Amino acid sequence: DMPGLGESHPLPYPTLGSYVMALSELLDQLGTPTVDVLAEGLGTCFAIALAAHRPSQVRRVVLDGVPMVSSRERRLVARDYCPPIGPDRHGTHLLKIWHQLRDAELTWPWFDRAADAARIRDPELDPQRLHAALVEVMKHLPSYGDASRAALEASVRDILRGVHQPVLLFDAAGDTRYSGTGRVARRLAASEVVPRPPDVAGRIESVRRFLSAASTSAPQPPMAPPSVGVAMPRKIVPSTRKIRTTGGTSDESTRRPRSQPRSVRAEGASAGADDGLKMLI
Repeated sequence: DMPGLGESHPLPYPTLGSYVMALSELLDQLGTPTVDVLAEGLGTCFAIALAAHRPSQVRRVVLDGVPMVSSRERRLVARDYCPPIGPDRHGTHLLKIWHQLRDAELTWPWFDRAADAARIRDPELDPQRLHAALVEVMKHLPSYGDASRAALEASVRDILRGVHQPVLLFDAAGDTRYSGTGRVARRLAASEVVPRPPDVAGRIESVRRFLSAASTSAPQPPMAPPSVGVAMPRKIVPSTRKIRTTGGTSDESTRRPRSQPRSVRAEGASAGADDGLKMLI
């Protein structure tokens, strides 16, 4: 779970830089020398920033739907994307969250009712998946929008210049959430754009092919320069974060460092959670 979502405590200062530091600490605790990162929706903003911040550790990146919001609209979208929601005795807060999750499958952003915001696709409206996402939001209502706002307020287009690793970009014609894929590719040093397979098996095969290819990128500097736009915090207040793995959930502080990387899904559902803030490291 990303900090502030699911079973993880929120960050005291939820900025993009703070989340990148939290992810960097996670990698340090796991003892992973190199990792491949897969991210979807708003989670791609954190993957991009992590790749720019840890160029020698992040080997390859897969991005599925990077939200390219103009500088004029960033704060407006960030404000409306995750509006404050409090428990209501009549249960209206559950209805609000449910509709945000559902509507995110229909338009981007989820609250936009304009015709050009429609996502021309088969929406994923499985009730069990929506219910699971709603439960995750309910666990941290006060902070459920922290990560989404941090991603939307960041100048991702500037950070892209600091990513030199090979990047695979999925593109979906007709889906407005993927309208910025071409602009993202032009800002990257080494990118490959492929049509997004409609089925999960097809996407898995595309990712497997890309990650198994030998890396041909040039050696990278140990740290991204300040010009890439990742504002790193001077101090991070320690907090206990829980890591969900295939073997269960455990405190990060109790995990033994490993010499080999392990797949860890850091995820958290937010309003408009078609994005889900999903990352697979």
